[in-house]
Parts: sequence; structure tokens; C-alpha cells
Amino acid sequence: MLYNAKFGFEPIIGETYHLYVNKKEELFLSIIEPNQWDLEHKGSFRLNSDKMWEKVENSINEED
Repeated sequence: MLYNAKFGFEPIIGETYHLYVNKKEELFLSIIEPNQWDLEHKGSFRLNSDKMWEKVENSINEED
């Protein structure tokens, strides 16, 4: 699912990105935190040094 997501930037190793579904039902990655808008959030992920995505557990910010 994550590898089919759209994004308009080069992901940085070690940074956390958030996976959303837009109004066209397309998956996309963003740096915007889930509590900053009302799109469907599928999860948060971090790019590791092997260039593999790792799921990040829910943060406190997601519960707001």
C-alpha cells in the first residue's frame, strides 16, 4: 500500500511521514500531522537507512 502512494518530494531517511487517502481515493504521503487536517489517516511511517518503510506507532498528536 505504501509503495503505491503518491508524493511530490524525496523522502529523507529517518523522517516520519503520514499516509492518507485523498478525496479521489488515492493514497499519498505527507509531512502534515494527522491532527492538522481531516483526511483519512492510514498510518505513520519512517524511512530507515535500508530505504525500507517502518510503521511508527500512534503518537500523542493523533489522539487530539
